[in-house]
Amino acid sequence: MTNLFYMTILGSIFTIFLMAFKNILIKKYGGVWYYYIWILVLICYCIPYKFDIGDWFRTTKFQQEYMNFSKHETTQNIVTIHTEQNDDDNNNIIIPVNQYDNHAIYEISAKQILLCVYFTGFILFLLYYCIRYITFQKNLKNTTESVTNEVYLDCFYKIRSEMGIIENVALKQSDMIHSPIFVGILKPMVILPNIDIDMADFNMIIKHELMHCKRSDMIYRFVAIMVHIIHWFNPISYFMLYHINVACEYSCDEILTKNMSEDSKIKYGNMLLNQIEYHTKNNYYTATWAQNNKNVLKTRISIIKSDKKYKRVSITLLFLCSTVICSNFFSFYKINGNVNNQVNYNEEKNLYDNESQQYSKQNNIQMIHKHFAQILTEHQLKHIEKFQQDVKYNESNNIKTQTRELTESEKQRITKLRYEYIEKGVRPQNALSTIPLDTQQFYIDFSNRVFHYPERELTDEEILQIVEWDLVVEYANSLQYHYNIGIDDITEQQAIQTAKQYVEKLFDADTQNLKLYANYYYDSNIQPDGWFIRLYPEGDMPYELNWNYAVWIYEEKQKQYITVSRSSQNYEYEMINESSSVINDESWLYEARAIVAQKLGKTHIQYASIINMENNNKIKQNTVDVKVTMNDGSDYMVCLYYPHKTLKAITMPIQ
Repeated sequence: MTNLFYMTILGSIFTIFLMAFKNILIKKYGGVWYYYIWILVLICYCIPYKFDIGDWFRTTKFQQEYMNFSKHETTQNIVTIHTEQNDDDNNNIIIPVNQYDNHAIYEISAKQILLCVYFTGFILFLLYYCIRYITFQKNLKNTTESVTNEVYLDCFYKIRSEMGIIENVALKQSDMIHSPIFVGILKPMVILPNIDIDMADFNMIIKHELMHCKRSDMIYRFVAIMVHIIHWFNPISYFMLYHINVACEYSCDEILTKNMSEDSKIKYGNMLLNQIEYHTKNNYYTATWAQNNKNVLKTRISIIKSDKKYKRVSITLLFLCSTVICSNFFSFYKINGNVNNQVNYNEEKNLYDNESQQYSKQNNIQMIHKHFAQILTEHQLKHIEKFQQDVKYNESNNIKTQTRELTESEKQRITKLRYEYIEKGVRPQNALSTIPLDTQQFYIDFSNRVFHYPERELTDEEILQIVEWDLVVEYANSLQYHYNIGIDDITEQQAIQTAKQYVEKLFDADTQNLKLYANYYYDSNIQPDGWFIRLYPEGDMPYELNWNYAVWIYEEKQKQYITVSRSSQNYEYEMINESSSVINDESWLYEARAIVAQKLGKTHIQYASIINMENNNKIKQNTVDVKVTMNDGSDYMVCLYYPHKTLKAITMPIQ
């Protein structure tokens, strides 16, 4: 629709120009030129291509960079997530996405309304012109008979032969018409009014009508009618059709009278006046002799009288250049001006097609998401996002999330049915099951975060359920900043796994043989509400350090934090006597920064500072606290044992 709109604007510009300056253009360049220049206008109305004149000035390197940039900007793929889960209330989290009519999800957009209106108008106009043509042909057939006058026939055949017309053009007469006409494409015929015509006039009339046949004016007018029907919503296309109709007459008059003597031109003009019948109906299916518009008649007479030799090359080139330049203001398909960049043109054309398809796809996905927004609650969205995080976590830790791998055939069908779901409105008939009825059924095991695939090949119905679930997951994921998972949504298994990861990362500890204690604390006097996990060795080994590890996972001001610490009765440390000796020693800051950078991979550090210690004060403590501030404003609190600068604890945001 966009290209159609651009084409109708471009065509209208040149139509208005040719209408406004018709008399000047015909006087200066003739009726034949005016006839052929309308072909260029028709091209503007129906060819959505342009010569990209910018390529003449664009180097190959620049164009390649442009292409790379464009690809990066426009080839955005939707990430399909095959997993989602919920902790508790699993039965309440099932999304009722199937409880609607198959096409109910497609709400009517403004673009779809425009398309419906356009094609309705197109069909109505097409039917109108078809019915009008059929009615005209029927009436013509009932009132038309072959000419039997031998003098007329001999003159007709002689002129047809002289003009080199090989088509079997018939000569007929009818009481229905008042002036000579030429009709038909497959079965052309010249139809005369059923009156006596002077032979001199007859000779000129036949030459005029057969000139329409020789130049295929009926095909020209048929194309003009089709362009008008395509642009039915544009009132300027009506004027385009009318002016092409009269341009055919101007051109025939000029060609026939070009080499005539002054006396013959006068006779031709008189013959024209003799045949004029004032009536109000124009017929676009015929090459008519009579035009009721006085201005048209005046222009035809001026063309007949003219002896001027026209120079048309410059104006034609000017029009061509104007068309090329004007088309570059619209987003048409490109025909590169630089032939050396034809490969780039093909890439840009594919890119443009991909952009159009991507736009349509995104528009449909937005409508699908809008439907999900109407049927999903905030609670459901929160747990869907949590489900997705759980499955991602399990996958990253090699925890099984599906009973088997999908086959290549199933993956291909997922891609195909996803397209049909988004673009064609194909929907599954049944809701996705979470209760295993039998082992040969596809369902999601929410408790264990596992997709259960039967050993057999998945059916189209089951694959559509997977596609629909993936889209629900994508929608929930797109709202992750609106629905943050609370600390109470973290499962015990997740809390333990997180604690182990940080202990191993920070202290290079082997957590496999450590005993575990995990508990969720509410209203704790020690820490904010959250998970406390303790990892400690089994038994008493006094000659070893026997590190005990404690991990707090909690939430503060809608952000999640973790504190990881260790302690041992056998670790040798010293008490700090003078704070100034620590504050003035920058090696504490370097050590804290190194731990954050090397252990946690956080290198964008803004600054570090010692806290909880005042200068020149005598204190009794065995640790040094260092705050490491990152460029994004987040803080890492590092606690180091004195004097060895080994890590005791760290508090940081969970990211």
